[in-house]
Amino acid sequence: RPEVPMPDAPDTPSASPWWRLWRDWLAPHWGLLAISLAMTWLVALSTGGYSKLIQLVMTAFQDKDASVLWWGPLGVVALSGASAVGQYWKEVTGNRVTNRMETELRKTMFARLVGSDLARLQTEAPAGLAARFSSDIGLIGTAVRSMLGGVTGILTIVVTVAVMLSIDWQLTIGISLIFALALIPVNRIGRRLRRLAKSTQAEVASMTSEVTEGLSGIRMARTYRLEEPLAENAGLVFERLFGLRIRQARWQARVAPMMEALIGAAVAVLLFVVGLRIQSGTITVADFTGLLTGLGVVAGPARRLGGNFATVQQGAAALDRVFLLFDAENTIVDGPDRIERAIGQIRFEDVHFAYPDGHVALDGFTLTVDPGQRVAFVGRSGAGKSTVFNLLPRLYDPTGGRILLDGHDLRSLTLASLRDQIAVVSQESVLLSGTVAQNIGFGRRDALRAEIEAAAAAAAAD
Repeated sequence: RPEVPMPDAPDTPSASPWWRLWRDWLAPHWGLLAISLAMTWLVALSTGGYSKLIQLVMTAFQDKDASVLWWGPLGVVALSGASAVGQYWKEVTGNRVTNRMETELRKTMFARLVGSDLARLQTEAPAGLAARFSSDIGLIGTAVRSMLGGVTGILTIVVTVAVMLSIDWQLTIGISLIFALALIPVNRIGRRLRRLAKSTQAEVASMTSEVTEGLSGIRMARTYRLEEPLAENAGLVFERLFGLRIRQARWQARVAPMMEALIGAAVAVLLFVVGLRIQSGTITVADFTGLLTGLGVVAGPARRLGGNFATVQQGAAALDRVFLLFDAENTIVDGPDRIERAIGQIRFEDVHFAYPDGHVALDGFTLTVDPGQRVAFVGRSGAGKSTVFNLLPRLYDPTGGRILLDGHDLRSLTLASLRDQIAVVSQESVLLSGTVAQNIGFGRRDALRAEIEAAAAAAAAD
């Protein structure tokens, strides 16, 4: 069974979803993340440096300094070149880390699912579980990319504001306070988007299940002319998903106009105050141009930060769903003992069993099967025939009584040693990806080619 990272208990301080994501899936790639961060700083410094360069160029123009004709353009080329190099390597390293994170999350999720209790797996349709691999983990990857982009935006804003402070600290503080007004509504929008994202992801899983079930049973549906009810049921799911998407889009659409309005307000304040100060002679046109350039540089990242925040909230909802699956505790666990080769006596002692939905399948079932004895179970549907066989390999455990193999309580045995004693020929045919030989030898992965061919011949499948 694949090794899976064991998550912290949900009530521990370190169990914050983003902290767990960092610790278990991002921190192992700290080298690439360090390069990405260094490139982020390069982008921020080169982008934020434009406002200072423009101020210096305008000052040189005012002083009629002819040397600006060569160092001004060179400065622009140097800053844009540094920004381009930083952007490229930031994207390359950041995408490598996030794609590796998505891959490891999918591997861990699959390992957890195939190792989960059967009762847990049957609470959600296989198609719905499969949707988590694309939709939930895809949203987490998008959120992490948005966070990396947000870091670039924040550093660019910090560097640019520092430059603007060096030009005129009073005006810069006033402009910064205007942008700070966005924090309250953006945070409220983010909380709403997180709740909507959870509902949307659950509906995506329902849609996938509905489509898969409808298409997989198409032969029966056509035989009994059930195409219309199937289409109606699927249509209801599609409409619910549509409604959730529209609500999500409406809330997300509020961020950009709000940031645009704040940027406009900042420019208006800047123009008004600078106009007064130019008349009084307390600020130069070069300083004003530098501040205006800085505000233009800040405007782009500020607009994107609102969208980044909304995307991160949707990723947080997907992360909650993924970790909820990771944190599910198995009740079918290994016992302390091993059994090497069973003789084959099976004894059911006053066994009771009820499924999670409350259906009672066995009530005081008692039976002894001796080695070599053949026993057939005959009865109506739901009488408990399949349940008896599901209890033997411990796909479920009895809710009362016990089952013994050669005198050993099944719960006292390791799952591997117990299941090595059991062979199953199911009424359902299961073919896995691979060759015919691999499918025949699936129950014994160490089977030799000659043994596989002998099995095929014994089954008249050679």
